Amino acid sequence: MGVTAASRRLTVCACVCTFVAVVIHSVAFATRHWLESHGDSPFDNIGFHDACFNHCRDNFCPTSPEGEFDGCWSLYNFYFQDVRYWLLPAWFTDVRILVILIVPLSAICFIVLCVASCLGNDDPYTVDENRNGLLCQLVVLVVTAVLLFTTGIMCLVVLARFYLNAFNPSWMPIPDKNHLGYSYWLEVAATALILLSFLIMVTASAFKALQASVTKEPHFSEDMMLGMR
Repeated sequence: MGVTAASRRLTVCACVCTFVAVVIHSVAFATRHWLESHGDSPFDNIGFHDACFNHCRDNFCPTSPEGEFDGCWSLYNFYFQDVRYWLLPAWFTDVRILVILIVPLSAICFIVLCVASCLGNDDPYTVDENRNGLLCQLVVLVVTAVLLFTTGIMCLVVLARFYLNAFNPSWMPIPDKNHLGYSYWLEVAATALILLSFLIMVTASAFKALQASVTKEPHFSEDMMLGMR
């Protein structure tokens, strides 16, 4: 398999991984099971859109005009107006902003990968006559790798900050009964796929750089030219 085919197949593979990551991240963001409880607890679960409580009273939750918090409500509902300072601490708001930013950024990564896959289908017969095109493809691959790396780092920050703060006793009640929910682990999977796509694109960029460095003579394949060098 020549370097052109290798670079193209790697780009397509990264494109598929990134698409799956975008879907998984969107599901993780949309669901409310980032942190949840087990057993008898006044806290049920919470995500970046809403939170659920089970008759949470003053000894576990801040004072409520209604005496307790019960059921599932939007985080920005009037129901939580008096306790929003407790429900949405600074670290939680920062993580929520990052999660929101990752949605369009990961989508942009997927779109650029689609463009890179299409450009990769343009296999020039003579490298010298199409060197500018190869360099353009290489730039697109490198830019895509940088975008994926940035997105991956943002995902890691989200996971780390949420994990380090979610069990703080000053936040959700009875932290000993709380655990990370499936929404968090979906984000872990999305992060792994994004970072995998980054590594794949680094490899694809290396193959594309190798292709650009090979001077191909007419009627000779890339494998033959690599063997002659």
